Amino acid sequence: CPRHRVPIYDSKEDVLRPSLVACPAHFNFKFIRDGEKDDHVINLTLINLVLHKVGPMREDSLCKALLLLQAMSCLFGLAVRSH
Repeated sequence: CPRHRVPIYDSKEDVLRPSLVACPAHFNFKFIRDGEKDDHVINLTLINLVLHKVGPMREDSLCKALLLLQAMSCLFGLAVRSH
């Protein structure tokens, strides 16, 4: 069930935060490690990665950021294919 991988809604600030999963400290996942909980890493989805790198966002802003990322990825792929 992918429901456990969706971002967490923070109703106090009306933002989405990346969801976390417990991970033993001996695994070296520094780039996805949560700063507050050292024994947790973000779930490996594109949505959570964007939230982790950019910070907590409102859902409408996150949707726009993901659409922009997808458009840029498609344009990059078309540019690579045409050359």
